[in-house]
Amino acid sequence: MTKHQTNCWRRKHLRAALPTGLLRVVAGTLLLLSAAHTAASTSGPAPRAYVTNFLSNSVSIIDTGTNAVVTTVAVGAHPVAVAVTPDGSRAYVANSSSGNVSVIATDSVVATVGVGSFPVAVAITPDGTHAYVANSDSNNVSVIDVATNTVVATVAVGTTPATSDV
Repeated sequence: MTKHQTNCWRRKHLRAALPTGLLRVVAGTLLLLSAAHTAASTSGPAPRAYVTNFLSNSVSIIDTGTNAVVTTVAVGAHPVAVAVTPDGSRAYVANSSSGNVSVIATDSVVATVGVGSFPVAVAITPDGTHAYVANSDSNNVSVIDVATNTVVATVAVGTTPATSDV
């Protein structure tokens, strides 16, 4: 299979695995919209939406109060999913072609965590202690300890996992 055929296959299967309405093409850029925000609180950060920009290798952070882009952060190759910790302090971004997860805090990448091959989904536990990353090509899930940003377990799963939720 050529590189082009492989990329077409991945794109087709990625689209099939995504919830309807989250995949968009805007100005020639494939966007995976993964909106996440904290609860509105005067003690916490402002509610934000994190949008993965697949072909730009970046994440746009939008202030949901003003509907304006706060900043755009460079991440790994082909980001496809993002999950935010319950306290809103960090966003975990699955970079499909890099085989890693970028950790965003205070509008910049503070850590990069190596995971399995072709990560396509990420979910944070309700208590905010772990991130679960579905690695499509390695048929496993990486478990990240968010306190240390290290992989603490790798769980074998079925063929081509595509989504995760906790």
